[in-house]
Amino acid sequence: MIVNTSNWQSILQYIQSHCNSNSGMHQAHRMVLSVTLYMIWKERNDRRFQNCYRSVQQLLNQIKMDAYIRGLQFNKVRTLMIRVRG
Repeated sequence: MIVNTSNWQSILQYIQSHCNSNSGMHQAHRMVLSVTLYMIWKERNDRRFQNCYRSVQQLLNQIKMDAYIRGLQFNKVRTLMIRVRG
């Protein structure tokens, strides 16, 4: 399924309809969404209150690293991540 990522409503509808079980893939989707939202919120606060800016690439790299580290804490997600990374 192709998800329209240009608006939050489409993303939330996808999460609600496709990530409502405890399968590894669904847990991974929910985890990546929560890490992404947190990192965007944190970047906003850093820019506003600390006058600290990161590039888009730096932010994406941080999201990937945080999602990977967090995913290692959950058995189903860890197994999925190990298969994907090879």
